[in-house]
Amino acid sequence: MIIHILGASGSGVTTLGNYISKKLGWKYLDSDDFFWEKTDVPYTVKRDSKSRDAEILKLLKSGESIIFGGSCISWSPEIHSCFDKIVFLFVPPENRMLRVKKREAERYGDKLFTDPVIQKMHDDFIAFCKDYDEMK
Repeated sequence: MIIHILGASGSGVTTLGNYISKKLGWKYLDSDDFFWEKTDVPYTVKRDSKSRDAEILKLLKSGESIIFGGSCISWSPEIHSCFDKIVFLFVPPENRMLRVKKREAERYGDKLFTDPVIQKMHDDFIAFCKDYDEMK
């Protein structure tokens, strides 16, 4: 069984995914761990899509029960066909943005105020998160 949990940043995807995986003894996979290269400043270098898709497909087809958290909307359609259940989380935008800002403050600490690179990343990310709820 593979359950895909998705929603906007700050909606609780990772929290719920980790909780369910621990309760059931299933593996939890986070899309960010596949989308981004591991770097000193996280979430700055995107991973090659072919290697990303190949790695995640191998895990999803392993026969293990898995909770997969996060977006994979533009990934291989073969990945989408692996999901048995899909859960979409919605949190009102004002609550969600408070969660995002709190998480960013915990993640980066004083660097949010002292490091121009981190400040720019943060500002761009906050704008991206706010844009999620806009109809276009």
